[in-house]
Amino acid sequence: MITDLLARKDALNAELTHSNREKDALNQELTQSIRELDALNLELKLANTTKDRLFAILGHDLRTPLASVMSSLDLIASGETAYEMLKRENVFLRLQGVVAGSMDLLDNLLFWAKSRTGELILRANPFPLLETIRPEIEFSRKLSAIKGISLNDQLSEDVTLMGDPRIVKVILRNILSNAIKFTGINGLILITGVRENNRMRLTITDDGIGMTEDQLSAISQSQLDAVGHGTIGEKGTGFGLQMCRTMLEEYQGSMTITSTAGIGTSVAFTLPIWNAAEPTEKPILD
Repeated sequence: MITDLLARKDALNAELTHSNREKDALNQELTQSIRELDALNLELKLANTTKDRLFAILGHDLRTPLASVMSSLDLIASGETAYEMLKRENVFLRLQGVVAGSMDLLDNLLFWAKSRTGELILRANPFPLLETIRPEIEFSRKLSAIKGISLNDQLSEDVTLMGDPRIVKVILRNILSNAIKFTGINGLILITGVRENNRMRLTITDDGIGMTEDQLSAISQSQLDAVGHGTIGEKGTGFGLQMCRTMLEEYQGSMTITSTAGIGTSVAFTLPIWNAAEPTEKPILD
């Protein structure tokens, strides 16, 4: 009898131990699920914040420049005297900057949206650096000439990178666009490159208006509207830099920004050099 009771006790203890283990496992699963849910809620909150800000950009940062263009066109249509006045006050130069800035913003929004919705599939492939970026540099040189800015390309070493060349073009175009935007009339922009082991570092340096410590801090925290206006009133939202930083992180690259108000800004970003042992194609974004 006692033996049977002890056996039942041991069986019940074993069942209790097993139940406790199952309960602990369920608690761990529940804790993990709660953490994942919290992370998803945070991502959703950030996504909603970004969505709201993008709508604000579309509603304000694109509409306002277009309103300026419309006002100037109305003045031109009013007669030759208004046209001469606008020409004399360099309004057309400012309008060129306004239109260029709006086009950059639209290009960034479209590229970002397509890459996030799956319409644009980003894949990593080997590609030559100089052959890929030289057309972007030449395009930016034409824009810089509007403000009399010298864009000096000092790149000489060609390497084969691993990535999607469209990403590199967008990143370079955005950084050069910002450099032109915040560099004054007859300023200077330098493009340099140096190989660092299995990385290529490209640096764009300008002698423009630079940024304060507060502006640099806001950019590092991915805050939009951190960069202010350009030297002829071009609107800056910071969206392009934020997009570039995110894409570089997904691209196994990095970006660093150094700046001094009144002296200029230097933006450097690194790109992985192709290793022949790697696959010749792989997805960048899953």
